Amino acid sequence: MTSGVDKWFKIAVNIKYLDISTVLQIGQSFRWVYNGETNEYISSINLDHDKTFDIVKLKQDDKFMYYTSVNNNNNKQLLHTWVRSYFLLDIDRKQLFEHWKIKDPKHFSNLSHIEPLCSSCCILQQDPWETLLSFICSSNNNISRITKMCHTLTELAGDEIPNCDQLSPLYTFPNSGQIIKVLTESILRENGFGYRAKYIIETAKKIVDLKLKDGMMELSDSQYLKWKISGSPYLEAREFALAFSGVGPKVADCFLLMGMGYHDVVPVDVHVNRIAQRDYKITSGSSNNKKTQIAKLKLEYTKYPTTRRKINFDLDLIRLFFRDLWGAYSGWAQAIFFAKEVGSTSGIVDGSVSKRKLLIKTEDDNSAVTKRIKVK
Repeated sequence: MTSGVDKWFKIAVNIKYLDISTVLQIGQSFRWVYNGETNEYISSINLDHDKTFDIVKLKQDDKFMYYTSVNNNNNKQLLHTWVRSYFLLDIDRKQLFEHWKIKDPKHFSNLSHIEPLCSSCCILQQDPWETLLSFICSSNNNISRITKMCHTLTELAGDEIPNCDQLSPLYTFPNSGQIIKVLTESILRENGFGYRAKYIIETAKKIVDLKLKDGMMELSDSQYLKWKISGSPYLEAREFALAFSGVGPKVADCFLLMGMGYHDVVPVDVHVNRIAQRDYKITSGSSNNKKTQIAKLKLEYTKYPTTRRKINFDLDLIRLFFRDLWGAYSGWAQAIFFAKEVGSTSGIVDGSVSKRKLLIKTEDDNSAVTKRIKVK
């Protein structure tokens, strides 16, 4: 493939602690596509959580991550800042493992067991608005279908981003105004969103209403979410997130962990629940101690009516158990075991990551026909 982009920047990243072939495909972010011919990952990215979308490319070897963009190569600092922020490169992974080995020696002291999982130790710091809608799409869903929905949203309501490569069109992730203007529940249902169609439309309308009420219409959706939530105690932030249509405790926690920087949040889904019961012997049955703990939570949550209405107290106790065990970056520890668990049940780690394939126009084709790049 002939590329119009030839200026790559690099940053030191040890693949042992961050392997993009795992992290970008394991269920945190859903719009990276893989070019098997060049071993690159490509996506349209909102670089400043406002209006600066560009097509970003990433690749990696054992010591470095390489990055470039199609339209914004003159602004190296913006790209560099985005890479460091998106992958949270200022967080010392080795130090986290040393802390977890002390706090949870049974599961973190066996290096032969843990080392193969180190590369998945990364929580992405993503665009808040896209993260919220992506995880609304994740409800009772699998990674492949969530990925398809997120791409479909961009194609239906986003703006096409011009590019000088022979890529099939890539689009911006639509803001709330674009969704309200262009999409309806019926359109989304026709495109495979099912009952989530209603949630997406209602969430877009709610964001617009909240911005109008707070006099913040000049802010982008992501800027507004940061203004509204950042710095709030976790319980208040979760209560705010739970007020959106289609957002339950797991979706709220994924949004706060991966979109808002609440690193100690452990989203509890079927996989984490299984880990808790099988590996940590946390049972879902009743006991006097559990009844006491739940009674305390019910009393504490009287200030949070939406939380009290939507929460599963058994699963919330699991969240609290792991938070207290693993500490300030418990969400990161969860990501390691989640990656292993998902891989053991669906085969998407340990060298067999299921990559979304890149569509590229054939060089000798003047029509709109595209071909799929084969992935190893």
